[in-house]
Amino acid sequence: SDLCKDIVLVGIQPEKMDFGTELSSVVRRSGDCVANLIIEKRLNEIMRLEI
Repeated sequence: SDLCKDIVLVGIQPEKMDFGTELSSVVRRSGDCVANLIIEKRLNEIMRLEI
């Protein structure tokens, strides 16, 4: 479809997370870094897996 040319799937997983706990500050920072790369159009800096 012309509406969607690229799909970005980002997975950031903490080493350990108990049920009901919030994401750690490290995971939040990682997510923020990835979001900033996307906003700044620096997608080439994000690891890409080809399927």
